[in-house]
Amino acid sequence: MSPCAQPLAPFAALFAQANFNQSPLARSHWQGRELLLLQTANMQAVVSVQGAQLLHFQPTGERPWLWCSTLWPEKGPIRGGVPVCWPWFGPHASDKSLPAHGWARISQWQLLDVLLEGEALLLNWQLRCADYQAQLQMRLGQACSLKLITQNLGEQALPLSQALHAYWQVSFIDNACETSLADARYHDKLDDEHKQQLGAVRFNQPLDRVYFAEKALCLHDSVWHRQLLIDKHGSDSSVLWHPGRQGLADAPPVLAAGFVCAEVADGLAEPCVLQPGERTELIMTAQSAPLVLE
Repeated sequence: MSPCAQPLAPFAALFAQANFNQSPLARSHWQGRELLLLQTANMQAVVSVQGAQLLHFQPTGERPWLWCSTLWPEKGPIRGGVPVCWPWFGPHASDKSLPAHGWARISQWQLLDVLLEGEALLLNWQLRCADYQAQLQMRLGQACSLKLITQNLGEQALPLSQALHAYWQVSFIDNACETSLADARYHDKLDDEHKQQLGAVRFNQPLDRVYFAEKALCLHDSVWHRQLLIDKHGSDSSVLWHPGRQGLADAPPVLAAGFVCAEVADGLAEPCVLQPGERTELIMTAQSAPLVLE
């Protein structure tokens, strides 16, 4: 069975059971996690309070944009949606006992407010860890925008690397490609070599690459006839990742074949250091468009 026919998450059932009571927001729980269900005339979305993690986003009349595993651990990060990797990406530079990809995706965030602005829903989240403070602003309508703002509240300079680690849903990995990074330089983390991209990036093999480019990303799906245009700001690099056909423990092959990771990142091409009081922004904005096949 094609991954596009698999039920990737129970979100439809949660929406059917929810009581919105004329509000765009309803609270729910699944597998021990507190979730926010969001619904307007233009979209449906699901956000986990742990990690302020957008797990599901679907504009009205379209297929879901994001992929999420059904296999959630009792605790720890959820695989899928848009995990926030912050305030470091990957393993910690000096203390390997600290959680991979930082504290953000395993912490409970504070929801500051939910606002309806025109046809879009705005959510503002906040998290403080040590002297780092993060704010995550979500704008969800026909398009999807995430803005991650980091400020150094301490008296010492702080290193920072970060990513919005998006899992984009596709019909099948063989049908998907990224087209904007042709000719870009990248670090292939599978063999620790630096290379240059030739043509479109295909996802039908294991990938773990950091592209040193500020270009917007463009994901093509030849079967769903869809392209996702992923613009970015404050980003010095993009990460393309997929585990390959073998899948993962929490994403077995039939499910793993239904996503590709195209991530907006910063602090990977060049070290980023925040001085006391300094702040920086990382923004990802996605929109869809029909794919015209030649």
